[in-house]
Formats: sequence, structure tokens, C-alpha cells
Amino acid sequence: MIVTVLLVFSALLFPFMVPAAASVHDNQIATTTPIYQTSNQATTLIIRVPSISLSPSSASVGATVDVSGSNYSTTDTACSLSGSAVGTPSSCIVSGGSLVGSFLVANVPAGSYTVTLTGSPSGDFASSTLAVSGSSNSNGPSISVTITPAAVGTGVQVSGSGFSSSDTSCSLSGTPVSLPTCSVYSGGSLVGSFIVANVSIGSYTITATGTQAGDHASTSFTVSGGMPTITLNPTSGSAGSTVQVSGSGFSLSDTVCSLTGGGALASEACSVSGGAITASFIVANAASGSYLIQVAGNPVGDFAQAVFVIPTTIRVTLTPSAASPSSGFRITISGTGFSPTDSTCSISSPVAVNVDCLIQSGTIVDVAPDDPSAFTVGDVPPGQYLLKVSGNPVGDSAQVVFNVLPTVTTVTTASTSNTGTTVMTTVTSTVTQTVRFPAATSLRLSVSVSSTQVMFTVHLTGTYLGLTGSVPGESIVISTSWGKSGSCVTGSNGSCQVTFIKPASGAYSATAQFVGDLLFAGSTAKISLKT
Repeated sequence: MIVTVLLVFSALLFPFMVPAAASVHDNQIATTTPIYQTSNQATTLIIRVPSISLSPSSASVGATVDVSGSNYSTTDTACSLSGSAVGTPSSCIVSGGSLVGSFLVANVPAGSYTVTLTGSPSGDFASSTLAVSGSSNSNGPSISVTITPAAVGTGVQVSGSGFSSSDTSCSLSGTPVSLPTCSVYSGGSLVGSFIVANVSIGSYTITATGTQAGDHASTSFTVSGGMPTITLNPTSGSAGSTVQVSGSGFSLSDTVCSLTGGGALASEACSVSGGAITASFIVANAASGSYLIQVAGNPVGDFAQAVFVIPTTIRVTLTPSAASPSSGFRITISGTGFSPTDSTCSISSPVAVNVDCLIQSGTIVDVAPDDPSAFTVGDVPPGQYLLKVSGNPVGDSAQVVFNVLPTVTTVTTASTSNTGTTVMTTVTSTVTQTVRFPAATSLRLSVSVSSTQVMFTVHLTGTYLGLTGSVPGESIVISTSWGKSGSCVTGSNGSCQVTFIKPASGAYSATAQFVGDLLFAGSTAKISLKT
């Protein structure tokens, strides 16, 4: 726009000179013709003010708007467009004070917006108003999802409409969005998809954005379940122990849950609320090993798993299970279920002294032929003791009860009847084998008395076929002075025990009778003991 200003001056009162190319920067006004006044006369001052026009001046989101500008400084070599309604792409060129540009209307609400065209380097500018009427689709850009709510890991389809016809591609964004795909087609339709990311349960916003126009639309989306997980406490245990189960990330739609464990569960309980699991189970009397514990939510069917271990059961037996410190007996240790890497066992207790214990393939074995793993009863007060038998080097262990009996006077007598006589003749083919009761056989009987019981212990040793040592597997019958009798079979250490209820009063006596039934079949020996 060219503004003509008539200025009348008095040469006598206001002589002055306006230099060439002067400018009034506050109003972006620049003179183009030098003027010099020395007398009274009328002069025309030509002032240049930048201006722009928009075509069209009213447009919808995504539409293209052309911009033309004039009266810019001839020193401008570049220009730019700005304003909240100016989307991408936008462009601008300048030539001899004239500027030409265009832009796509950004995705803004309907209303009036200022568009400014600025020249550079002079910084002169002009503005104009653009009326944005909304999307090129009368309903505006919009998107929807095929499923909501959805759990973590679910595939979700996205569809949209009303996007600008100038859009050539699109993108999906939002906290739950992973592995997105997006395509935009002529007519403004949009198709996309994403996988629900591993995020917390809750509500989120999903946004689809078109490129080139920058138009976008959003919709709400609810994550109903995270990545289901469960935790076991403890993670291992033996039969009868209780295990707590906690879980999270299950679907908000789950109302009940179930707990399974492949035979490791004797009983169980499970509840779910707000995607959180509270459960427990009692370990069944199942074989040792690893079991997969699973919690499943219903009706959604989401689930999580964790491994529970039932350790190998270690069983330890002491023979005899009670003795006095003065008995002199070696207490045999037997056991199974230790780690295959264990080589020895130990007992950390003053009850057990001189412990010799060997483990092979998880089983306690003899430390030498006819020399079982054993210990001697230490000099401790009478009572019941809980001994911990540990495998080494692993450190796995089991506990066993041992009763230390009071020390009493022990009288031992021995007699061997039928010594040297033939007790059995076996004919095999033409060979006749004669078995005799060995003269070296010894039968020892001892007694230990507690406040309520009397326990008789026998020990049988002998020599047979050149071997001397404890004699296992032989039957012993004990008859008491108060009319009670009992029997036992000698163990690997040649010992066995028979316990009776203590009589009300009086002295105690008993007779032990050995009736040979294995090595010494048919032989007998008797000893008597009196306290």
C-alpha cells in the first residue's frame, strides 16, 4: 500500500532536509525518494508499508493457504511464516520487495488466527488474519481402537477418518504404544495398530498424527492388565510347609483365580482383586524336584508361573536311639537323601564324640568293612537331645532325636552252649560241609534304667570263616524277671535293643537267648544279667 502524505512547510520557519532512504522503523515505514525543502511549497512524501494477503482467508485444517506480500525492503533475501495456525510444510521466497509463500493449516480449533510474514535480514513484517473453520472433514479428525480395555501384550487395531488429504503418512503415539504401524489413505482415512506395552494398569491417551498437515486425533485407552507375574515365598520347602503367593499385572476383568502345581500342592487358596493376586498353598508329600506353580485369572485366562522346589528329603537313623555314656556302644549312623557331592558327615554336639561318617552317592555307608559310620555317646547329662547330622561340603542336614540314658551298673555274663558240636550238616553234591558254633562267639547284655523304662541292649560278635566282628541279622530273645519278654534282630553293628516299662520296685534281671538262624543256624547261647 502506498501512502501519500502532503506536507506544507514554511521556508522561513522550518527549513529542513529529509535524507535519502530514511526509514521509520517503529512503523516499518521507509522513504524511497530524497526530499529537500528551502521555500514554501507543497511536497509529496512516498512511504512504503509491508502488507500481506491470504488466499483463502478462511480455510479448514489441512487446507493449503497461499500468502503474498509487498512493499518489503529490497534488502530482504529470505522470509518466514509464523503463527499457531501455520502448519507444515510451509515455504516462502522473496524477490525485490515482494514475498510469496504457502502453508498447510495446522490442526487447531476453529477460530481466528494471526499469520505473520517476516522478511530477513531487515526484520520488516506484516500480518493478516486467517479464519480456521475446522477439519476438511466436517466432523474433524477422529480415531478409534478395536478393543479397550486390553492387557499387556495384546494387539490393538486403530482406525481413523477426517484427516487432511495432503497427509502422506501418519504415526501413533502414547505410553502404551509399542511396535506401531500407521498408514493414511486418500479421503483422509487412517489405519494402524500397536502392541500394548508393559505398562501399569490404568487409562492412557493414544494419538494419531498425520504428515504433512500435522493434523491429529486422540482417543482414550485403558490397560486392564500388566504383564502377569507371581512371587513365591519361600521358593522351596518340604511337605507340610506353607507357601505364600503374591501376584500383579493380572486383568482388571479377572474376578476369580486358580492355583495349580503339578502334584506339589496339598491344598491351596487364591483370590484376585484389581489385578493383584493373593494366594497360598501347603506343600504336598511329593517327590523331590522342581515344580511349575501357575496362577490363572478368570474369565480372561491370563496367567503367570514360577518354579517351586521340593528338596530331597534327608532321613537319618541312629541305632540304637538311646544309650548311656558308660555303655561303650558305638551308635550307628545311617541315612539317605544327602547331596551326591557330600563325602562325609558330621554332628556338632557334645552328645556325639569320635564321629566317623562317610557318604557315597548321597547315602551314609560304612567307613570300612564291618565298621559302620558311628559315634560314641559323650559324657552329658541324661535327657533327650536333637542332633543335627550335616553332609559335607554341601552343608545339607537332617535332625534326629537321641536319648541319653542314666549311667547304671552293668553286669555281663556269657556262656556258649553246644560249643564245638555239630549243629548243621549240608550235603552239596559230594561235598559235606559242617557248621559248628564258634568258640569265639560272645554275647553281651547290658541294661540302662530311666525313670520309666528299662532297656536291655545285646551285642553279638563272633568268628566265622576266618572273619571276626559284629554279627548282624541274628535273633535275640530277652526274658525278664517280672514276666515280660521281647525280641530283636542284631543290626550291622551286631547290636539290638528291647525296652520294657520299668517295674514298680525291686531288682531287675533278664536272660538273653541267642538262637542262631543265619550264620549259626540251630545254635543257642544264653546269658543272664542281674542288677
